Amino acid sequence: MTVWLVLAAPWVIAALLTLGLPRLEALFAPDWWTRVLAATGVSLALATWTSALALETILGGAGPAAARAAAVVLGGFLLWTLVGCLRHAVRIRANMRASKVFRDSTARTGDVLTVDCATPDAFAVPGRRGVVVVTTALTAALDEQELCAVVSHERAHLRGRHPMLIQAVQLAARLNPMLRRWGEAVRYAAERAADECAATGGRPVAVRAIARAALLCSAAAAPAWPGVGGQPGEVLRRVTALQHPGPRRQRAWLLLAAAAVVLGLAANFLMVADLAQDRLIPEPGEPAVEVLG
Repeated sequence: MTVWLVLAAPWVIAALLTLGLPRLEALFAPDWWTRVLAATGVSLALATWTSALALETILGGAGPAAARAAAVVLGGFLLWTLVGCLRHAVRIRANMRASKVFRDSTARTGDVLTVDCATPDAFAVPGRRGVVVVTTALTAALDEQELCAVVSHERAHLRGRHPMLIQAVQLAARLNPMLRRWGEAVRYAAERAADECAATGGRPVAVRAIARAALLCSAAAAPAWPGVGGQPGEVLRRVTALQHPGPRRQRAWLLLAAAAVVLGLAANFLMVADLAQDRLIPEPGEPAVEVLG
């Protein structure tokens, strides 16, 4: 019984947290929510995937043919998710290598690079010597205050390492498709966090800048890295949030609760990984059928 509880725990937690994402979002400031989503999402992905692997080893060693058939199906699912995760990692690497042309450009001024392009766009390019890329079409369409707000927005993405956090959750969602909504949630949280940084120069200016820039950039292809644009419904939510007072100071006990969940998932991962190792590669003198509890 202990084994099944340990194996089921991360899946139950993943389901409950996924259902509760909208309510949990209201409890955290956007910058903290971005980090909490990333840490918890990655922990859930590792714990649930390892739990499924351990279950596959148990079913594969069971006597009934139905159990062995279920192990084959589960093994195929695990392989499919692992391949999806690796393919996404390859795309991330390719994007990083392709964006090197922006980071290493000699035309950049500090951390801002203005490129001559007829399509309005702005996005943050992460990595060593990260840079904010803005097209001349966008700079011509915005006034000075609006442009400063947009640049502040993109700088916040670099400073908060939002591209890394977003991609970490995207990788987690490849390991566990149940976490697909987490990818959408962390991207929105990152945009809200960047919007709040842009609002330090005045919330009315930030509202105007985000709304205009999002409308202008809607014609641009979706960038590989976080930009000021977004889906119409998402942008409307962001603009509405900026029309209200900024988020209150983050409550420390909520951060401690989130840390406790992550630590609990990490402990579960270690226990389940040990269970899978006992069955796949038993240590010398250790029975292959040894399990937890």
